[in-house]
Amino acid sequence: MEHLQRHIFSLPYSQLDGLSHFRILNGMEMEFKFSVPSAAAFERLATISSVAGYRLSRPKHITIHDRYFDTSDLLIRKAGFGARIRSIESRLLLTLKGLGHADKRGLHVRSELEMPIVADSQECRLTAAKKYLPEKLRKLLGQKPLSVQFEVDTRRTIRTGTHSSGRSFELSLDISRFFTPGTKQKRYEVEIEAEEIGEAELTRVAEIISSSFELTPTCISKFEFGLSFYKKDTS
Repeated sequence: MEHLQRHIFSLPYSQLDGLSHFRILNGMEMEFKFSVPSAAAFERLATISSVAGYRLSRPKHITIHDRYFDTSDLLIRKAGFGARIRSIESRLLLTLKGLGHADKRGLHVRSELEMPIVADSQECRLTAAKKYLPEKLRKLLGQKPLSVQFEVDTRRTIRTGTHSSGRSFELSLDISRFFTPGTKQKRYEVEIEAEEIGEAELTRVAEIISSSFELTPTCISKFEFGLSFYKKDTS
C-alpha cells in the first residue's frame, strides 16, 4: 500500500481532499534519534550552554500524552502510516506520519501532517480523528472501528540551538513511559531535529553531540517501539 502514502504526501496542499484542516510540517521531518547511556549524560545535555558552535536556549519542560490508534488488524500501519492523538499543554493534535526510513546513524526522514481537534472523551477523539483522515485512507478503513493500541507519557525538555548565521535546530530530551494492555516500558531518548538547517549541517551537529555524550543511534521511532510491545501483548 506504499502508493497510498506517496499519493497523499505528494499532493499539492490545495488538493488534499479531506485534509483542509491539516498543516504540512516542513514537507519532510528530519531528525536524529539517540538513546542515552546514563542519567548523568541526560542531565548534562539539559544544562550545557552551547554545542557545535550553537548557543542553546534555556530548557523548556513540557508533558506530552500520546495515544496511537489503528484498526484491530492495523490497516493504517499496513498503509504506511502511524497515527496518534497528542495531548499537550491543554491542546489536542491529530498527527499522521509516513513511516519513512531511518539509517544506521539514527537519521529519521518522514512526512508528517498535523491538525488540532476538539473532543471531550477518548471515543469522541477517535471519531474526530477518523473524520479528518484522508479520503482514500477512510475508504480503506471502511466501517472498521478505531481503537488505541498503546499510550505514551513523555516528559520532554526542549532546547533550541541557534547559530550566529541564523541556522537553528531543536534538541529534545525525552523520558517516555509506554503503556500497552500488558506491558509498561521506560525509554530515554534524545532527538535532534532540523529547523533552519540543512541535512549536512544537522549531521555535523548530531555527530558532535553523540560523540561528546556517548549517545547510541536508534533506528526505532516511538511508534515502532510501542507497536512492538502491542503486537507481543495481542499475539
